[in-house]
Amino acid sequence: MENMNDNDDHELGQAMNRLLNKEYYLEKQIKKTLQGLFEKFSDEFGIRIEFLDIALLIIFAHIDLLGRLYAGETSPKNTTKNAVLFMRKYLGEVDARYKEVSGLLYHMLRHGYVHVFTSKRIILENGEELDFTFSTSHKRLTHLSLKKSKENERSRNIVIYRMSLQVSQLYEDFLQAIDKYAYDIVHNQDISDRFEQSFMSRRIEDTEENLRKKKYNLESDFDYIYGQMPDSQYIALV
Repeated sequence: MENMNDNDDHELGQAMNRLLNKEYYLEKQIKKTLQGLFEKFSDEFGIRIEFLDIALLIIFAHIDLLGRLYAGETSPKNTTKNAVLFMRKYLGEVDARYKEVSGLLYHMLRHGYVHVFTSKRIILENGEELDFTFSTSHKRLTHLSLKKSKENERSRNIVIYRMSLQVSQLYEDFLQAIDKYAYDIVHNQDISDRFEQSFMSRRIEDTEENLRKKKYNLESDFDYIYGQMPDSQYIALV
């Protein structure tokens, strides 16, 4: 073996610190924080029913982040694509069924809860519908399984297939997925590099000019900001 000089030692030390910091970020700042939070949401049977909605929001917000890091994304685009890629890869290593159905889960749950705080329902091409039944339990066998029912809704008879979502099981599977991703970061240089590239570009700058084009922003938004800058030459429009 060739002798390593001080420069080599320094570079090796820096490389190890980068790897350990990434693993630390996933283990301490994400996984441990989630565990501390979900401990407050749970009892001996799993996540309490009154916390199911917020639990799903939190899980999918973190899936968005990890999907971005896994893909090495540096722009605000491709959130859905990257998140589903992460789910199929790492949740799929925990339970192979996630490899098959993560696209639908993400669309129906993440998009539903982020925008209207409930899951979406899908009208299938055969005229039947797809929805969820939520449970607080950890039953692997019934998790993600379908059950057919005939229901009367808004004065019409419909056939609904309800997918059983064991939210406590999803949470535990997600924790395992984080561990698998952390392992890959340490042992796969490409995945490690993508993490670093994306992590360093998370805070995306925008411009006042661009924000002023948004219909939800009013002149008063910037009046408020500039009005608190004592040396500003800004003149508010009245």
